[in-house]
Parts: sequence; structure tokens; C-alpha cells
Amino acid sequence: MNPDRTLRFPGLPALLAALLLAGCTTIPQRELQTYRKAFDEARAQSENVLADHAAARQVKSNLVAAANFKTNPPASSLSLSSRLGLSEPGAPAASREDDISIRLKAWAVVGAYNEALAAVAAGAKASEIEGAVKGFLGVLQKFPVKEVAKMAGDVVPYAGVISGLLEMVQKEVEARRFRQAVLRAEEPMKEFDGLLRKDAVLFQRYRVELLNDRFFGQQTYLVARSERFQEVISARGWNPTNEVTGLVQFINQHRLLAPGVEAFYPVPEPGAADAAAPNQDEQLIELRSLADAIQRDSSAARATVEELNAYHELMRQYELLLGELARTHTELADAARRSRGRLPSSGQLQQVIASVRLAHKIYTETK
Repeated sequence: MNPDRTLRFPGLPALLAALLLAGCTTIPQRELQTYRKAFDEARAQSENVLADHAAARQVKSNLVAAANFKTNPPASSLSLSSRLGLSEPGAPAASREDDISIRLKAWAVVGAYNEALAAVAAGAKASEIEGAVKGFLGVLQKFPVKEVAKMAGDVVPYAGVISGLLEMVQKEVEARRFRQAVLRAEEPMKEFDGLLRKDAVLFQRYRVELLNDRFFGQQTYLVARSERFQEVISARGWNPTNEVTGLVQFINQHRLLAPGVEAFYPVPEPGAADAAAPNQDEQLIELRSLADAIQRDSSAARATVEELNAYHELMRQYELLLGELARTHTELADAARRSRGRLPSSGQLQQVIASVRLAHKIYTETK
């Protein structure tokens, strides 16, 4: 280069360097790995919540089956395999989609879209973006849209979103507009995020109803036992009153199941008698048995209270996680539109994931 020309244009070297750097944008590998790891952990926590919902439904199904068995016992002529709902030997197992597997596949869609969006936002090479978008399309094509459309229930809206996404992405891929495919998918994916949050409300309502029913049954037993206890001690005077008074104090200590939640009304202390009744020892045995049962039932009821509180905290944190994922997707899409070649910080997402993980651990330990 002519030195004179360089002197005439002093900013030329810096400009050339900037152009070279702009043309050689590299993917921020460290940020990309951090983001992918954060998303994978978020997805794992979501699958934990889904697994708990599946377990809650199994518990409910078992309770319904037990109740039906009491009111309508199966005919003795039916085979055991038939009663258990097992297929006959040699019969092919029927495989069909259920709403749990559909939701797991929905998370696979989110994961594939996330990979494609992150690749575009991070300024990946054209070939890498193409591979990510084709991977996204492949997951969409595997989603059982027809089966979901025939199902009745809360998963049906997923079919509509997937159908629109599939058509949109396929057209862009066929035209080899891979970047455009990712950006056009942004709005349907926002709707997808909304469906995940609706699921969270559904899961919470189901589990809470189950725990409320369990607590109601436990409290019903406590009330019945406390009423029987009071009936026995009120029927007559006691001599001496020491042991009966101690038993009354003992069961009254188990009245409080949680702040503001009393299992039964306080049992008053017994009245005294001049002499012991002939059957006093038999009645003392019943009172001791009732006191032991009240202790067991109150412990079980407190465990239900603890489980409900822990589950409530888990779902509160989980809803924050879904909101954080939606926010991160919006930031990624914005980065992709502006061709920033960088990823948004996933620090806040990781903090929320840590909170969900802790809440899940605490909840699991209460069960």
C-alpha cells in the first residue's frame, strides 16, 4: 500500500480491521454451552413436574378402582389377568399416544426450536443453522398431530400449534430460507409457551385436589376418634383421674395440624368420681388405643400439610421458570433479528432453575 495514501486516509486500517472481524464472526462457544446446559436443566425440571402429575393421576386411578371394587366386586368367573387389565398371551400390545407422552414430545419441540434459535442468535455458520432448522423440522414431523387432534382433553391445542408450525417451517426449509424459518416460528412458539403454562395450572389443580381429599379423610378420622374419646370420658367420673387427664392433654397436643388448622375441638378434662367403676380398666384400654390412633392420624395429616406446602412452592418456582424460558426465547429471537452474534445472559435463568431444583428436592422429601 502506498504510504502516502495511508496518510491521506488515517482511519482506513481500523476500518479494514473492523470489516474483517465482522466477516469472521465466531459463535461464542462458552455462552452457547452455558445456555444449552441451562435449557437442558430447565427441561429436566419440567419433566419432573410432568412425572409427578402422572403419579398423581395413578394415585387417583387407584383410589377410584378401590372404591369401585368395594361397591361392585368383580365376578369370580373373570380371570386374574382380565381383572388386572392384562393382554392375553401372544396378543400384540396395543400402543397408543397418551397425553403424558404428548407433553414429553411437546418439550422435544421446544428443545429443537431452542437449538435452532440459539444457533441463529449466536451467529452460527449457514451450514450449522441449516442443520439446526432441519432438526427442528424433523421433531415437528414426528409429533403425532392426527392422534392428538382425535383426543379429548387439554393437550388438543398442541395439535393446532404444531400443524401451523410444521407447514410454516417446511415451506421455509424447502425454499432454503433457514434463518427466516426460525424467525417466523417465534409467534407460534410464544403460543406454545403459553400452553406449557396452562399445563402447569392444570397439574397444580389436580395434585392439590388430591392432597385436599387426602387431608379431608385424615381429619374425618381424627374428628371421629376425638368424639369417641370425649364420649367415653364424659359418660362417668374417674378415680383416679391422673391417667385420663394425661391422655386428654396428650391428644389435645395433636389438635393443631398447621397454623390456623385445628383437627378437632379441645377435649375437656375428665370429672372425678368417689370410687372406680367396675369396667374402668376396659375403658382405659379403649382411651389409650384412641390416643395412639389420634397421634398416628395427626402425624399423617401434618405430613399432608407439609407436602401440600412444598408442592405449592415447587409449582410457584416452576411457573417462574416457564416465564423465564419465555423471556429468554424473546431475547434470543431479538438477538437473531438484529444479527448480534451473541447470546443473552442466562444467569437469571440458572438462578430460577436452582430454585426449582431445590423446591423439587424438598417436595420429594415430604412424600
